[in-house]
Amino acid sequence: MLSGTSVKVIATILALTTLCISGLSAQKPKPLPDKDGVYAGWPGIPPASLLHPVPAVVPDDSQLKAAKHVCAFLVVVNADGSVRKLALANRTPSPLDDIALDAVRQSQFDPGTFEGKPVPTQAMVYVPFLGDGQPATPVEPNIRGKKPQLLKSLKYPVPVYTPEAQFSDQARREHYQGMVLIRALIDEDGLPRLVGLLAGAGKGLDENALAAVRGYKFKPATFEGIPVPFMMNIQVNFRM
Repeated sequence: MLSGTSVKVIATILALTTLCISGLSAQKPKPLPDKDGVYAGWPGIPPASLLHPVPAVVPDDSQLKAAKHVCAFLVVVNADGSVRKLALANRTPSPLDDIALDAVRQSQFDPGTFEGKPVPTQAMVYVPFLGDGQPATPVEPNIRGKKPQLLKSLKYPVPVYTPEAQFSDQARREHYQGMVLIRALIDEDGLPRLVGLLAGAGKGLDENALAAVRGYKFKPATFEGIPVPFMMNIQVNFRM
């Protein structure tokens, strides 16, 4: 008989959110980099953090100054702190995107680490334009330690629909249990995008876990009341 599925949300010290599906105490999977050598945020692997953020200055345009919008970026930071890749994470583009992108590109980062050594990592950066015409200072939700004052209004995604991942035929026949770790970007509608495997269990469980996560729905994250994309880790535990 398969266990029931329970869901709880845990904010880790990196402010990455992990969903735990069921209660199996499986051996923790080993964190591995992707094909480009980049590590995702993981307990024990602090992602890159902003060292010297460069504010985004709003042009002298009344409509832009009054606009309230949060630009979100996925940033790959090299082991030396340089930016390798910068991609917009928002579902809908904004006239403020280019201004925000230039500010993040000019900012300086402290690289992420693994086992005490700098490694390439992926981080998320928000550039919040609050409609007051003031420069927007980049901030990261993947912060180490306490949230800065500006991030105290950040609300994490809340799961509202999490269909149970099904055992594969092979795992059922072999009475095989395991844990699958998935990374997904939860967009402004609360829907998973960029769903990818961080660590698998094999025997068909990885594919079933990915299929289940793609069907999840969330109350989206918000920053200053504005829906924003949010990168999270989702842990799917299978037990007999």
